[in-house]
Amino acid sequence: MVPGVLEPLHTHARTHLPKKVAQHSEKPRQSTKNNFLFFYLISGAVTVKIHLRDGSSDIALTKGGMFFVPPGNVYSLKNAGAKSASLVFVQVKIVLPGMNYSQA
Repeated sequence: MVPGVLEPLHTHARTHLPKKVAQHSEKPRQSTKNNFLFFYLISGAVTVKIHLRDGSSDIALTKGGMFFVPPGNVYSLKNAGAKSASLVFVQVKIVLPGMNYSQA
């Protein structure tokens, strides 16, 4: 049996409080591991670099912009505005059958 295809997937989702990215600063590269990450830009402007397995993509966002980073990829953020930027994100963790939460 193929996990996650013929067996149900177990997920755990959590919303994080707004994160601030200070003016002229950046958040270094970070891996998503087995997580889906969904971001919403509350205020400010950022440049997002998503390092996908088959290349990278730069996205410029302003207030109200959204982006998604799939599992197994890497992303970084850079403040592109004149003041701090605020983002909120939802993390959805995939837990395959037979795994415990800390392994996901």
